[in-house]
Amino acid sequence: MSGSPKYSFAKFGRQVNEQLLRDQRARRERRERAAVQERDSALRDERRAATERQRRLAAEVSDTGLRQKLAEAQSRLDRVTTESELAAATGLLDQVERRNAGPRASFDLVAAQRAERERQRRAGDTRIRELTARLRALEQDARAAGVPLRDGARAAEALELLSAQVVHGDIADVLRLCSGLEKRLDASEEALDAAIDQLSRRRAILGSLIKALPEVGFAVDRGSLSESADGAIGLRAVRAGGETMAVVVEPADEGGHRVLYTSDRLQQEQRQGRGEAACAKLVEVIDTVQASAGHDGIELSAVGWDGPDRPPPPPHNATRRPHAEEAAARRPHAEEVKQQKGRPPWAH
Repeated sequence: MSGSPKYSFAKFGRQVNEQLLRDQRARRERRERAAVQERDSALRDERRAATERQRRLAAEVSDTGLRQKLAEAQSRLDRVTTESELAAATGLLDQVERRNAGPRASFDLVAAQRAERERQRRAGDTRIRELTARLRALEQDARAAGVPLRDGARAAEALELLSAQVVHGDIADVLRLCSGLEKRLDASEEALDAAIDQLSRRRAILGSLIKALPEVGFAVDRGSLSESADGAIGLRAVRAGGETMAVVVEPADEGGHRVLYTSDRLQQEQRQGRGEAACAKLVEVIDTVQASAGHDGIELSAVGWDGPDRPPPPPHNATRRPHAEEAAARRPHAEEVKQQKGRPPWAH
């Protein structure tokens, strides 16, 4: 037997897919809550500043009509829950401030300009705080999953520059740049969720496979668990006699997942030109662990082969794969994963 069992391809049942979708929704909801909390915090800060302004005017104003407007402004500030409600309350304060200064057109113009700048500054500051909270939530998810956040460092640098510009620069320009940064964070979030989803799927595959290893005499070496930069995850398992088996789940074409198997015994006997027995033993182990994964809603294809003539798998391995009708009935929403072409790096 010149070929050897090397890899299998996975597809997921509806239950697994639904759990992964729930996990993704939970991440997005957590990020949204972080942004909302920061927006609420900014609103509280602005309401506090407006309340202090109302009190200052109340100490200066003696006109009965203006004092009534101040009382209305305070009543609105006490009930503020949105940015538009805050704007309505501060608009009353602007009216009081202009009328209290007397009929001076120049003051009215300066006051109006100052009020508009303050409104824009508040809007810019709130946007920056929301985007910062969102970026932090994305960074937290990326760290927890052990995957990089695309453009995360650039986004953090941009937010620092915008924070400085909102104090000294053109606020309208800040708001425009914030809109562009938000689109970049949208793309980063989409890429991060896709990476986490794919990694979660590979971890689910590996977790299902290793549960059955003790049944075939292998003890998992927990310290051998490793994940590579390209998203592959794998570990080793050892038998009492010292035989070592490696299982690796790596990315395949079009978002698929490929499981690779090998053992030191197989490699050694293949070098000596007599790998057929070791090959058959490894196939038996693979059959057992893949059947275990099937109980968790992860369907693994019959083992592919590596070698110059790629012989077909032995009958006992070929028959374990369900017929198309059976598979469709059992997992009507299964995700098909296409086979990756070319010689895999772990097959050397």
